[in-house]
Amino acid sequence: MANCPQINNTTIIGTSAIGYNSAPLPCAGVQTCDGLNDILSKFESIICDVKDNVKELTYDITNITEDVMIISEEIININNQLNICCPTTTTTSSSSSTSTSTSTSTSTTSTSTTAVPTTTTTSSSSSTSTSTSTSTSTSTSTSSTSTSTTSTSSTTTTTTTVLFTYCPKEIVSTNPNYWKGITTTPDGTIYACTLGGTVYKYPVGGPWSTVGSSGAINAAMAADSLGNVYGAVNGGTLYVKTISASTFTPIVPFAGNDSWTGLSFDQADTLWTINTAGVIRTRAVSATGFTYYGSTPSTGARDITVAPNGDVYVCAPYTMWKQTGGVGAFVSLPTSPGYWTSISAAPNGDIICTAEPSPGYVGGIWIIYAGTNTFVKISCDENVRWSTVHALAGGEFYSSQANDIGNGEIYKFG
Repeated sequence: MANCPQINNTTIIGTSAIGYNSAPLPCAGVQTCDGLNDILSKFESIICDVKDNVKELTYDITNITEDVMIISEEIININNQLNICCPTTTTTSSSSSTSTSTSTSTSTTSTSTTAVPTTTTTSSSSSTSTSTSTSTSTSTSTSSTSTSTTSTSSTTTTTTTVLFTYCPKEIVSTNPNYWKGITTTPDGTIYACTLGGTVYKYPVGGPWSTVGSSGAINAAMAADSLGNVYGAVNGGTLYVKTISASTFTPIVPFAGNDSWTGLSFDQADTLWTINTAGVIRTRAVSATGFTYYGSTPSTGARDITVAPNGDVYVCAPYTMWKQTGGVGAFVSLPTSPGYWTSISAAPNGDIICTAEPSPGYVGGIWIIYAGTNTFVKISCDENVRWSTVHALAGGEFYSSQANDIGNGEIYKFG
């Protein structure tokens, strides 16, 4: 027996000399004649077990919720694939005719195809005919009035191409390397850099040749609308080869040494750069230096691109970041299925993404069609390591494979 603290100057004497005198309580394990301490101890044990069970249930419910989300994302991806591979066609035809003193005929045919590409054609025609005749005769005169037919006809045809398939693919020219960056100039010449720091160019019709540089360009490449070509060194600086130059030289003013990973030009010819820390810098056409733009919420950035509508995209392993309209925070896109390596915006607003195989993820090439946030895997790629991508107009792009020993080809898709 122990004394408890005083209350109102009165010492409360603690005691356990209280016995339970009713029937046993099987759930609690309380028996007749159990003392107060034994009863409270058994209740304490039950309460602790209940708390532990609640924690386990909460954990299980969380896991089930995550599984449901993953399954939902997989269903979305399957539906997207079905929309690409399996076209559905719906044809509706209607005709109505009414005849009194006025006759009207209308015919409408509508065809909608959800395959890629999608074409919608609408045709309408209408005709109205009215005829009125009046005749009056007397002994002295006769009058006659006649109204001839009036006809109106109109036809409207609208054709809209919605989606590109970006297939098939073909090898540009055999020149196996571990490619890290690729771009094209307005005249169609391809410039590509390797992991080892060599820059190659391939004019229309070939052949391949190397381009001199005072630095080992090994990370990314981009070209402006004039044909000036830029290259990035991961762990070095940024380089440029102007239209009139034959070699790459450092950008002036000096851009600084950094872990550069991505280069891109937007519609206004502003140069966008990003490093592995996710830090973005830009340089406008008339500017002499670079301006800090912002950064993504996490590190590991691989590439950057800007869509025609101003949306900014940054890819990193397992994550795709988007800044809508170039305003506000970067937000990760849902259902990101790839270990991303490169990204490029097409002139029509489609975003093309390359990925390499990784545990739990497949490689391949994926499209975020303009106006959506959904990834769709193109049908003519392979689940291999795709390391670069550069979008062209008209549903075409260049991309390159790279395997573990560094041998990969550059392909043209579309």
